[in-house]
Amino acid sequence: MISSFNKGIYNVFPTKNVDIHELVTMIMFNSYKEKIFQIRDLREKNQEYKSLKKSLPYFTPNCMVKKRSLKKEEDFKKNFLEFSGYFFLDIDVSSDLPMFKKSIIEKYKDIATLICYSCSMGGVSILVKVTNSIAKENFHLIYDSIVSEYFKEEPIDPDTKDIGRAWFLTYDPDPYFNPDNSITLNEFTSYSKQKKGLTSFKTKEKEGKEPTEKGGECNVYIPLLYNIR
Repeated sequence: MISSFNKGIYNVFPTKNVDIHELVTMIMFNSYKEKIFQIRDLREKNQEYKSLKKSLPYFTPNCMVKKRSLKKEEDFKKNFLEFSGYFFLDIDVSSDLPMFKKSIIEKYKDIATLICYSCSMGGVSILVKVTNSIAKENFHLIYDSIVSEYFKEEPIDPDTKDIGRAWFLTYDPDPYFNPDNSITLNEFTSYSKQKKGLTSFKTKEKEGKEPTEKGGECNVYIPLLYNIR
C-alpha cells in the first residue's frame, strides 16, 4: 500500500492508503486535471509553476506512513508503517516527451509496473516492484541495484532515492501498467564514492518470503477495474 495526501505538500498526514490499482485510476481519472494542465502550460512558457504544483495531492510511492516525517531515527520509528514493495524512479527529459515515453515503455515493459508522464510533463515517472524483503537498512542498496542493473542508461533523478519521497499526482490517460511485473535481485550493488566503484552485497532472503504486494497491462488492460482497449 501507498500513502495518499490531500491539501498539498505541506500536509504531512495521509488522507488514506491506496493500492496500485487505485493509484493508476487516480492518475488516469482525477479532478485535478485542469490544474495539472495549468502547471504544464506554465512550465512550457518558462513561468513559475512550482508553487501551484505544491498544492496538488501527492503520494509516498515507496512506503506507507502515519506522518511524512522520517528523517530522524525517532521520527522514523514513530511514523513509518511499511514499505510498499515499489521503488519510485523519475527521468527528466528535454526532448520529445511522447516519443521518449514510448521508447521507455518499449525498453522496460517487462520490468516496470507503471510508466507515466510526470506531473509537470518534465519527464516520466516509473514504479518498479521488487520481491526482495525491504528494510530501512537495505532500501538504498536495493535502489542502487535497480538503477545500476536495469536503468544504467537513464539519467535517473537521484532525489527519488529517499524512503519518504513525495510524488505529486499526475495526469496521464494512457499510462503503461502491468501489475504482474516484478524483479528479484540476487545481489545488491551500491555505488561507493570513496572506492569509485561498485560494492556488491549478497541478499539474505528468508525461505518462503512473500512479496510485499501481489498483483494481474495498461496500455493493454487493468484487471478488475476497466478495459483500456
